[in-house]
Amino acid sequence: SIGIDLQRQQQFDEARSYYERALAIRQKYYSEDHPDIAQSLHSIGNVLDDQGKYSEALKFYRQALQIRE
Repeated sequence: SIGIDLQRQQQFDEARSYYERALAIRQKYYSEDHPDIAQSLHSIGNVLDDQGKYSEALKFYRQALQIRE
């Protein structure tokens, strides 16, 4: 995906923006407990983790985990 490619190029802000747009689209069409929403939240967490924003990343990881449980 574009977000993954941007992350690999260390363009973290652009990757996060892409993932946030994807999340907004998914939230519009899917229920809040849909696995694709969890995936978007996890991807945002990954970008934040790559940036060293661990506590913020953890919030997104927890949201994703809550959906997946």
